[in-house]
Amino acid sequence: MTTGKEGRFVFERVFPGKGRIGRQILLMVNDGATEVTSSQRVSAEFSAGENTTINLGGSGRPVVGKLAPPADYTGRVLWNFALIHVQADISPPPRPAPPAEAQGNPERTRAWWESWRWTDAGMAWTSAYETSKQLQWESPLFTASVDRDGSFRLDDVPAGNYVLSVRFNKNSAGRLSGYHFSVPPVAAGGAGQRMELGTLTLRGSR
Repeated sequence: MTTGKEGRFVFERVFPGKGRIGRQILLMVNDGATEVTSSQRVSAEFSAGENTTINLGGSGRPVVGKLAPPADYTGRVLWNFALIHVQADISPPPRPAPPAEAQGNPERTRAWWESWRWTDAGMAWTSAYETSKQLQWESPLFTASVDRDGSFRLDDVPAGNYVLSVRFNKNSAGRLSGYHFSVPPVAAGGAGQRMELGTLTLRGSR
């Protein structure tokens, strides 16, 4: 759907179930990104026979930064083929290792797991795992295109911990993954001041 003048949009019929909604940033085959922008995708659950209202943006602060190629990169960087992806920094608890006598034996490992998962420790781990997956689902996903000088801007990022990655669709000048940052909350009734990430240097593609 295309939004109206005030940003409103309506999907008349949506299949019931869980999904995400947001604006997709397209990369053209020969031209890359046609605009320098950012997009937020939020989760929602659509119930049959009911209206679902979703507001995109307006609840966070802008996050800005600039990308730089690896120090040994000598070519011209085509930033219009790069996309920045940001998601909540929420990791599920690590799965516990089986006892030594079960390691390397799939049948013993499976039997140990089926027994351990019903212990107090196992049920606590399961609860923590399910909570982390739910938080991941509820957290927005961000995508941003990059300006010709490597600068970028993520709009309306809510308070929280995030992890950022950079990938090129083609003509890669490098990559970046696992960059962690935190966004402070916006004061009630106030406008969120932008947060500066500074210059992020890519790593080599190989």
